[in-house]
Amino acid sequence: MYSIDAQLLNKVLEILEKYPLCDRCLGRLFASLGRGWDNSERGKALKMVALMELHRRVKEGIENVDKLRIVSMHCGSIAEKLLRELKYLQDIDLIPCYICKSTIDELIERYTNLAIEKLKELKVEKFLIGVKPPKYIAKTERELAESMGIQYWESVRSEFKRVIGKKVQEITGLRVDFENPEVIIVLDMENDEISVIIPSILIRGRYWKIGRRISQSKWIKKNGTKKYPLSLEEVLELALPLTKAERAIIHAAGREDVDVRMLGSGRPTIFEYYKPLKRDINLEELERIVNSNPWVKVSFEAIARREHVKSYKTMAARGFKIYRALILVENDVSEEELEILEKKFHNAIIHQWTPKRVLHRRKNVLRTKLVHEIKVRKITSHIIETLIKCEGGLYVRELISGDDGRTSPSFTSILNKPAKCIELDVIYVHEIL
Repeated sequence: MYSIDAQLLNKVLEILEKYPLCDRCLGRLFASLGRGWDNSERGKALKMVALMELHRRVKEGIENVDKLRIVSMHCGSIAEKLLRELKYLQDIDLIPCYICKSTIDELIERYTNLAIEKLKELKVEKFLIGVKPPKYIAKTERELAESMGIQYWESVRSEFKRVIGKKVQEITGLRVDFENPEVIIVLDMENDEISVIIPSILIRGRYWKIGRRISQSKWIKKNGTKKYPLSLEEVLELALPLTKAERAIIHAAGREDVDVRMLGSGRPTIFEYYKPLKRDINLEELERIVNSNPWVKVSFEAIARREHVKSYKTMAARGFKIYRALILVENDVSEEELEILEKKFHNAIIHQWTPKRVLHRRKNVLRTKLVHEIKVRKITSHIIETLIKCEGGLYVRELISGDDGRTSPSFTSILNKPAKCIELDVIYVHEIL
């Protein structure tokens, strides 16, 4: 006697005995099994094999005919001839799919056409589809899959995105681009709305500030005037006509004070051009335009991804920096004292309360930071130049002044005479991703 004892087939029969399902919704429950098939093909094939097997069991007396009738009715039109043979034909279309209410093909057709209309308006070449499916479908399919212990299902959201994206691509000749789409068409099926997201252009690179009193972002005072004469964002905005973007945004590995220069290696940064209407840009041309200003220089290295932004923003705290500081000491300083200073700050642990100058905007917390080493040379009897290699997040000005004892040890406490930073530059930022 011929018999099939397949776990997959028995699971399909168990599902179809309980629930009427359209081809797509049944196929989606087993979407990760097999390759190259649409879920509608997968679901239809599963129904055919399940009906054949159940019909065999009935003929051989293993199952009763009532189960075959129920499963057949739950399979839809594919079982019409079998139901006729069983003399149990009825209008099977009156039994809607338990998950989608037999609306999924209509939804695919409707929102494919809406997406095509929107893309024609935008005149782009590369797109991506985003979907917010009807809540009742998403909720019902999840509950069914979990209750039946199904491991291989995919969400209706994934199917909508894939199928609609493929249909739009075939009809329009436009290209689905997962890495760098010009637009993302968001189909909100729950609220019957369509919206457009224009992804930012993200560029990995670095910047140098050659002048002082230059902020990263534009700082506008209450009276509408600028607090500082120039910002890095304003320099980046020189390229807005090329990208046709709304604005430029900085995502840097830390930041220096406005009166501190960024020299040497430059500061690792993700540069963002927000809502660009033109994406096919030449980075060299973009860089040339930005660098036409005399005070800020940039290097655009490569197109970045959104997930890179977080790693760049936290990079400063994870790596180290090297500063050049020009320091004014109140009394004469000797070469012997400078030697002591270098020894004391070799792998020195610094305890630092939030500086008084930033207490109005930051919490008063105690930080523990490491100074790897310093190198000092005497310029005059009162002025010294220092290279400081330290952990990211250390307040260097206060390391020098002591901030009235809030930073310990400090240059002031070691020298036992007041010391003050009169000029500060960042010359190296350790890039650690």
